[in-house]
Amino acid sequence: MLFRSVLPLAISDRNQLVGVEKGLYDYNNKITMDKETEQAVEGITFETLLEKYDLKQIDLLKIDIEGAERYLFSGNSLWLKRVSKLIIETHSPADTEIFYERVTKYGFKIERINKGNTPDRLFLAWKDS
Repeated sequence: MLFRSVLPLAISDRNQLVGVEKGLYDYNNKITMDKETEQAVEGITFETLLEKYDLKQIDLLKIDIEGAERYLFSGNSLWLKRVSKLIIETHSPADTEIFYERVTKYGFKIERINKGNTPDRLFLAWKDS
């Protein structure tokens, strides 16, 4: 099944309302636990998203969540069992560290795609069949 949709949700470490902080550009808004922002959306865990939409397996997951990687990986990471490959952009050393810690625990191999000394890091992670 191919699933394509834009959902008015934000991935978080818990199921609760989260605030949205406007970024400099339209594409780099960030979530915050401060609900006193101009805009708020439903925050859900990735596990909840998979259950809600009955997604059993994800062949390729692209993650570009503008600094919210810590929220995605700090909660329950059992959803990683359902993912075969993922591409992720991390925005800080702390986000990169938690990403490495979680995905290697679930048997992923990791390769950095963009090389050099850039603040944003792009990775490909996969499981051997």
